[in-house]
Amino acid sequence: MSNEHQSTGLTAMIIGAGCSGLLLAQALKKSDILCTVFEQDARIDARPRDWDFGIYWAQSPLANVLPSDLLAQVPDAQVDNHVPDDTDYIPIYNGATAARMSTIPAPQTLRLGRRRFVEVIGKGVNIVYGKRLSRIETSTTTPYVTAFFTDGTQHTAHLLIGCEGAHSLTREFLLGAEVAALQPSPVVASVAITRLPVACVEAFLTLHYRSTITIHPEGMFLWLGVHNSRDKQGLEEWEFMFILSWTQESSPIHLTGDQILDDMHRRGDVFAEPFRSLLHSIPAGTKAWHNRLSSWMPVPWDNRGGRVTLAGDAAHAMTFHRGQGLNNAITDAASLQEKLSASKAPITRERLTTAIAAYEAELVPRGQTAVEINNVNTVATHSWSTVLESPIMKFGSRPDAVVGGGRSTGS
Repeated sequence: MSNEHQSTGLTAMIIGAGCSGLLLAQALKKSDILCTVFEQDARIDARPRDWDFGIYWAQSPLANVLPSDLLAQVPDAQVDNHVPDDTDYIPIYNGATAARMSTIPAPQTLRLGRRRFVEVIGKGVNIVYGKRLSRIETSTTTPYVTAFFTDGTQHTAHLLIGCEGAHSLTREFLLGAEVAALQPSPVVASVAITRLPVACVEAFLTLHYRSTITIHPEGMFLWLGVHNSRDKQGLEEWEFMFILSWTQESSPIHLTGDQILDDMHRRGDVFAEPFRSLLHSIPAGTKAWHNRLSSWMPVPWDNRGGRVTLAGDAAHAMTFHRGQGLNNAITDAASLQEKLSASKAPITRERLTTAIAAYEAELVPRGQTAVEINNVNTVATHSWSTVLESPIMKFGSRPDAVVGGGRSTGS
């Protein structure tokens, strides 16, 4: 494989063609840094799992990262035809009574299907598929970093950014396996994406037009939202995503296939209507997955003279209950782009090193705060005695949440 440092100017490689990797690639393009993204999957849509996520507060950083033509296409990646506005909100329900507990203001929220969003932000990016990272090498005698892949090929550039998700080999290279290891959460989650009977869709629409959060006094958290209704002709074509989580500190369960669905159905027995029927309506054979949640609290790392750094889940893996992962990944890309464009002078090796140091100086404390608050929130929302003091109840999805203070987000 050819080495990009033979081209004019600085070069970069990104490991991972997920959201953070592609957003970083767009940011580097804006700074005229030649970039190649290496992805272990065979193609952009190779993974059987899809999911959706929200942009709650990172709309402006996203606009700073993407060129105007791609930014205009982002709404096309939404899960539905809803036009975001200042009145958008997410309701929180009591799972035992179906009474509304609170309302989270979520103005101008973009609810995106991951696969569609990746297709949009990957346009114009040089992506090489089928490349699984095996190791990274740097040298004190050259200004480059080299990535080696499991197929025997290698690639060299001035900068490598690890964006390969929570299980990051780049993070392990920078910090060692022990420090880089994910920390398990006491909470586990089951996820299913499916169509529902029309009567169930109609029942859901009495709760909200897009997404709901339901917290049950017996220690369960249910996210239920539209996964794909965009341009669908009938309610029977709509797809929904269920995420049901609970505390499972000891005697871990190992669920697969219909075992996951059977367990979700059983747990649904204690929910009030319409949540009980909605959970029970997930049909047998629906693709589902189950896993223990985890996180990684960022610590400063040796970036090898500005040659190796991290972004996205590789830099700050966090639990999902406040929807902060994508928003922080977008902010990572915008922050790097800002640091690279701080001067109008051409970007040199020295300026790149300085920019990476400034980028990490902003990322690490922001990531630490986000991971801590989300860990606190995840535990608090699974205990009825602490749920009202949880960050999601006090701050919703706002980025200025703090632990142990503040006021309620709504009624």
